[in-house]
Amino acid sequence: MLNYELPLNDIFKKMFIIFVSSYFLSCAAPNTIKSINNKNQIASFINSSIKKYNLPMSFSINITSLNNQERLYGLNNEKLFTPASTVKLFTSLISMSHFKKDHTFKTSILKKNNNLYLVGGADPSLTFNELDSMAIIVTKFVNKVDTLFLDDRILDSLNYGRGWMWDEGSGPSSAPIGGLTLNNNCVDFIIARDLLHRKVEVNTIPRTDYVKLINLSRTVENDTGQEEFKIERDWVNQTNQFIVSGELPINSKNDTISRNIYDPTSFTGFIFSESLQYNGLKVKNVVRQKENHNSLDTILTHKSKPISQIIKDMQYKSNNLIAETLIKSVGLTDTSSGSWNAGLHKLKGYLNEQINFDTTRFRIVDGSGLSRYNLLSTDQVVKLLVYVYNSKFRQDFIMSLPTGGEKGSSLEKRLQLSKDKLYAKTGSLSGVSCLSGYAFSPKYGPLAFSMMINGFVGDIKPYRLFQDEICSWLTLDL
Repeated sequence: MLNYELPLNDIFKKMFIIFVSSYFLSCAAPNTIKSINNKNQIASFINSSIKKYNLPMSFSINITSLNNQERLYGLNNEKLFTPASTVKLFTSLISMSHFKKDHTFKTSILKKNNNLYLVGGADPSLTFNELDSMAIIVTKFVNKVDTLFLDDRILDSLNYGRGWMWDEGSGPSSAPIGGLTLNNNCVDFIIARDLLHRKVEVNTIPRTDYVKLINLSRTVENDTGQEEFKIERDWVNQTNQFIVSGELPINSKNDTISRNIYDPTSFTGFIFSESLQYNGLKVKNVVRQKENHNSLDTILTHKSKPISQIIKDMQYKSNNLIAETLIKSVGLTDTSSGSWNAGLHKLKGYLNEQINFDTTRFRIVDGSGLSRYNLLSTDQVVKLLVYVYNSKFRQDFIMSLPTGGEKGSSLEKRLQLSKDKLYAKTGSLSGVSCLSGYAFSPKYGPLAFSMMINGFVGDIKPYRLFQDEICSWLTLDL
């Protein structure tokens, strides 16, 4: 038997190592046990919800703790899904990074001789009232207009994105994109019914000759469901002729229906020229500006609301036009118009450099998520959310998202019990239902989560109820 005596210094070193190891193990053990318990509880609830709803779907989910970035639950979280408006989370981040917080979009009126120039600044929030106010100011400085030139060249000429469904039709969610934009490039139709078995009364806001109406509708005594009431633009032939058809009960409430228009630049210019004429200034010609003109005098410049508010409007209403205008504007340079390709190139560069995204592992082709070509995983969405939470954009980003049950938002009728414990972005297309954001759980702490459901047919409601049940449980004050 060999006897070996450690030197005194080595004995102290070993005792110190044993002490430190024991201390940290004693601290880590409770945290490890707590983490395992949390994971088991979350898994048990979600798995039981999956079984309870028994929905025919492809489902992906990632729930991650923001305290330590540990994933607490994942299912199909690495697989690519159609994300729909989840893409707007990415558009928000690159917009906050690219533009200053007080950035505004400018629409200008310039003059040379007897010609006016309406120069678009890619303002996605310009309203009829604002444009009308601009016209009133112009009439105070101008007595005669030969030609109104329309300049929309701040953005490229592509009005529709890659992968948008060709038959999306005339709804406001698929409005065309342009450097001159007005009222979300939509006309509002005011519906009234006074006399039985007569045509439904339809008026537009604004009253304009830009749209043509063919009214084939009629009022009926009761809702028989025989012929659905519709207002559809002749989008197949790319015109601004609207066909009103179907039946409406005489005792139903008056309503407003919004429909998109064809050619946003011409729409904005036409409405502006009508407003000038209404205020006493006749315009002889309205044409697109194709060449640069020097020595122009600026009459006025209208500034939009700050971009922080525009981003919030985009997220609250899930406004596609705002998202697409923002991503194109991100790609604007001194020498080239803003475009989808340029804006998305900057987005992918940012994701790669700042968040270490592998840009070969996902696909984003627009700013709104309307495209069917987009593909993301819930892991990638949560990675973005975790990054933002630990960045200088945290406050503005989270506050741009609607809370549970918030009036006027895409969550108005959802997650009322969660209230401000949940800030989330919805995402919906035919066969797609997504929900991603932040849940501030009394039990599990701050969480980043993403849920994507693809591949179903029929009513979206049960899939939303399934998502809401998970979020409500996470934010429940136990």
